[in-house]
Amino acid sequence: NVTRTHNSFTVDVTTTRPTRIILNSAYEESWQSDVGTVVMDRDTLAIDLPEGHHHLKARYWPRRFTLGIVLTLLGLSGSIAFLLRDRLRPPRAAKKA
Repeated sequence: NVTRTHNSFTVDVTTTRPTRIILNSAYEESWQSDVGTVVMDRDTLAIDLPEGHHHLKARYWPRRFTLGIVLTLLGLSGSIAFLLRDRLRPPRAAKKA
C-alpha cells in the first residue's frame, strides 16, 4: 500500500531481511523518514529498512523552511506593531504652561 503527496510518501512494507526500497523521487538532503535511513541511490530517493513490517512515512521539509517561517512571522508582527504604534500608546497628558 503506497500513498504519495507532493512532499511525502506513506508505504506499508514487510521485509525478511534488511532491504533498500527506492521511491520514485529525486534525492535531496531534506528528506526524512520515521523508519530506516534515507540514502541516495543513483540520484533517486531510497530508504534502507531493517527486517520486519513497517508503516513508513517519508516527508520532505526543506532545511531552513522553519527558520524562514519564524523570521517571516517576526517581521510581520513587527510591521503590524509599527503601523499600530499610535493606537497602542497611552495618550500623553497635556503640558501646563
